[in-house]
Amino acid sequence: MLQITLLCAGGFSTSVMVNKMKAACLELNIDAQIRATSANNFVEYATSTDILLLAPQISFLEKDFKEKWPHIKQMIISGLDYGTMNGKHVVEQALEL
Repeated sequence: MLQITLLCAGGFSTSVMVNKMKAACLELNIDAQIRATSANNFVEYATSTDILLLAPQISFLEKDFKEKWPHIKQMIISGLDYGTMNGKHVVEQALEL
């Protein structure tokens, strides 16, 4: 099972994105667990994360996360995909990592 963690600042809009991504995984027949947490709490999920997605509003943390967890595939969700809550495109991009 693919483990995807989505990082955000506050978590309000991120829960919507997680639901959209879960629906896309069902549609695409992808076995994945997707969760959201704040950047400060990521350490709790680091050992069980295959792909780390950063919400656009915390993209400034990308360098820090790549230095701390270089073995985890990471990407910043595009502002367009995040703004339109295009969970399917986010999942497709994450799978390309």
